[in-house]
Amino acid sequence: MPTPKRITVAGNPEFKTRRDLPCRNYDPDLWYSDAPTEQQKAARICQRCPAQRDCLLFALDHDLCFGIWGGHTPAERKAIVEERNRRTLRPHVVLPDPPARAAQPWKWPGARRAVDVGRVLDAARRVLDGELMRTVEAATGLHNAVLGEGVAVLRWAPDLEDDVRDGWIPMKTAARHGRQVRDAYTAAGAHPNGDAAKVAA
Repeated sequence: MPTPKRITVAGNPEFKTRRDLPCRNYDPDLWYSDAPTEQQKAARICQRCPAQRDCLLFALDHDLCFGIWGGHTPAERKAIVEERNRRTLRPHVVLPDPPARAAQPWKWPGARRAVDVGRVLDAARRVLDGELMRTVEAATGLHNAVLGEGVAVLRWAPDLEDDVRDGWIPMKTAARHGRQVRDAYTAAGAHPNGDAAKVAA
């Protein structure tokens, strides 16, 4: 069965009435050819067309699955539509504001340095690298609650790690922020790996 030629579509795009379209100087069947060389030729002609963008948008809006439109093959237009749909369906995550830093290191209310936060974060890194929590607990002597705070900071609020190490933000505060970030992604059915578009809280 031959490839359908000159597909009839609803409506008459305004750009088709222009007299400066380069496609007017060629056989219209060139834009509906199955031959790759002819498709490439048609696409090259489209590249110098003043209405290329309007032509492509018309094809996308009308879901045209045959022919070269706006310099794009059906496969290329399908990829554009899929990417457009992927972005439209991508969940948005409203993230909480990060905690404020102290005026000076280790100078927040109730500050104490009984726990070496650097040691906690280093141990938490071992957990994230695949070691069992109980193995790291036994090796470091750290309580699982304290170790869990370090894990929450590194996994969900890694940008705060340096501030925690240097005493600008309490680890409990950073861990609480990390869990709020985790909950925000969970509520949106997303994950902070690029699958979600972040917006300010």
